[in-house]
Amino acid sequence: MHQQSVTHTLEHVCDGRIRTAVADGEAVLQAEGIDGQPMDWLPVDQ
Repeated sequence: MHQQSVTHTLEHVCDGRIRTAVADGEAVLQAEGIDGQPMDWLPVDQ
């Protein structure tokens, strides 16, 4: 886990955020704050 202060610092210099997670044993990602990108969680290999 990253330190919260590091996460906030990176958020301030970026227009969007890519979140990653593991759901049901599968790596997934979600884009936030990036125009034209789906808001749903998507498989990483898609």
